[in-house]
Amino acid sequence: MLEWSELDSYIKANGHWLYHATAEESLAEIEELGIQPGSDLDHPNERDPLWRRRPGRIYLSTLEVCHGRQRDGQLPWGIARVDLAQLDPDLIGPDEDLVQRAWHAGGPWIDARPPLSERANADGTLADWAETTPGFDGSDVTAKSLWSGSISYEGAVPAAAVEAADRRGYRRR
Repeated sequence: MLEWSELDSYIKANGHWLYHATAEESLAEIEELGIQPGSDLDHPNERDPLWRRRPGRIYLSTLEVCHGRQRDGQLPWGIARVDLAQLDPDLIGPDEDLVQRAWHAGGPWIDARPPLSERANADGTLADWAETTPGFDGSDVTAKSLWSGSISYEGAVPAAAVEAADRRGYRRR
């Protein structure tokens, strides 16, 4: 969850848009129907099981973060931009990858140690760590994640908030 005032401050400082990488061929459908969580569409995460997505979540990031993950081969090359002002702040949460990185960088945002491997705790994934750690989705953690360039969103992003974008992040015509 994110306080509305924090979201408003971010929008004033950085603009309305965060981005979502998707397959190019999905962009027209996403503009029409919105963005559905990959877990709801049964899209498997091909990365190490440690990196399994949180169920029912969509991940949005700055264009710079999105491009970096695309170059690393983690994400497909299509880009949709999402108007943050049209999202429900109560459904915005942190990106568990960033929370884990903060922990390993020596500045943890929460008290619970992240899993180091898929055998570390419970089901051993960052998703499980996020779902079972008290305070993980708190406003302070979510704000740090937003200002660091990436968030999760619980549920579908409505079509009215989504536009297909070019590689520079501008609306595609």
